[in-house]
Amino acid sequence: MVYEASITIEEFYVRVELSGERERGREAEDSLRVWEEVIQVLKENDLQAILSILSLGGRLPTMAGYQIATTLDKIGIPRQTRIALVDLNSDSRSDNEFAATVAVNRGYLARTFCSEEQALEWLLEENKS
Repeated sequence: MVYEASITIEEFYVRVELSGERERGREAEDSLRVWEEVIQVLKENDLQAILSILSLGGRLPTMAGYQIATTLDKIGIPRQTRIALVDLNSDSRSDNEFAATVAVNRGYLARTFCSEEQALEWLLEENKS
């Protein structure tokens, strides 16, 4: 894995920050390794929301995005988990939109955003009282 992952626990969600460069041919494998860590943190802290801030160079190949989205259930991410992706790389934003659409088609609550503010508003809307 050529990028750095930071996972922190917030009040209502897990924050995941990824930075660096995607390694060609390992995009899905590296991403799924991070997702496995995230699911551990979700379970340990009884949380059901993920904010993922992506500052990664390079593109996410279509098949890698598909593989990631179709493997979420196998690694144990519950379908009621809200997943907000903020892709700071405009070149790969559409790649992540495709992956989010595949996840939604499999029953997940996933969306991509251009800003962290928009992502948090959507992510936390069910916690507003």
